[in-house]
Amino acid sequence: MIEREKRRTANIRGQLYVYDGNTIKQGQAIPEVDIPAAPKKQEKKVSRQTRKNQKRAMKLGFGYVSFLGAAAAIALFVCFQYIGVRADLSRQSRTIEKLRTDISEIRESNASEYNFITNSITLETIRKRAEELGMVYADPSQVVTYQSPGDDYIKKYENIPEDGIVDEN
Repeated sequence: MIEREKRRTANIRGQLYVYDGNTIKQGQAIPEVDIPAAPKKQEKKVSRQTRKNQKRAMKLGFGYVSFLGAAAAIALFVCFQYIGVRADLSRQSRTIEKLRTDISEIRESNASEYNFITNSITLETIRKRAEELGMVYADPSQVVTYQSPGDDYIKKYENIPEDGIVDEN
């Protein structure tokens, strides 16, 4: 049984080869057999009325043709609308991507300008510019010291009292 499973046969160019394991033995050619063709069916004679009915059934009516035409026109219209919507969507996607790129470039430019400005301004630069504009340091007589009720700043709506204590209201 194992030997039967190992055996295979092939008919290549009229030669018979038997594969037995890993060896090939030449055998006899299998004769070509002609298969007889199936007999042709004779056509039955069809009456004139039958042919006439068949032709009438094969004709397409005006209503059917107009329905098919309308369906095809609607299908084409929907297809063209779909293609137009897809084109608009693609164009808008490209526009959005371009705007995102522009925004990132502007943000990067703003960040570099901000860093340049903050690094270029020092207290010494401010003092020199103030002197160029004619500003001078305050005299000790012009300085008023006061106690603030809050922690960080005070808004002045009226004169500060001479004792320097500002009320909380």
